[in-house]
Amino acid sequence: ATSTVKNTVRFFVFTVILFIAGCAGTSLKGNPPQASGIPAGQRIAILVTAEEREFMLNEMRFFLDMMYISTDALSRGDMATVARAARRRGTEEMAREPRGLYEKLMPAYRISIEETRKQIDQLADDAEKVGEPQATIKRFSQILYQCNFCHSTFQLRIAASRP
Repeated sequence: ATSTVKNTVRFFVFTVILFIAGCAGTSLKGNPPQASGIPAGQRIAILVTAEEREFMLNEMRFFLDMMYISTDALSRGDMATVARAARRRGTEEMAREPRGLYEKLMPAYRISIEETRKQIDQLADDAEKVGEPQATIKRFSQILYQCNFCHSTFQLRIAASRP
């Protein structure tokens, strides 16, 4: 049973690495995964300032960092590290957003952000309380679906400055 869990974890880590590698060069510039069926040129534009866009891109990088740390810890059966890494990206982190950014985002995007962060909170809870790698992998799958959906539906654009 232990070798089956290790093999499943290795497969999952490999899949996440492929996902990250595939998205790294295309997240907002090229052709993202098409889970929503929306062609890349028709994704919904979210208009933000250059500073807000940089903040949002950094948040996405932090999510990837959390996934890297967590999958590495998961491969070693270190559920405490999985939980700690996830806690740093959950709903409590929404308070760090620049003043007014959240309110200006369209409702569908806000819902996606909230759902992803809630799932990350649940991931941390699962890792702490359940401690089952399979449950954690399933939760990661749900989070990656949210990421894929969002990247294939929305794009960040810098709003034109007013004269």
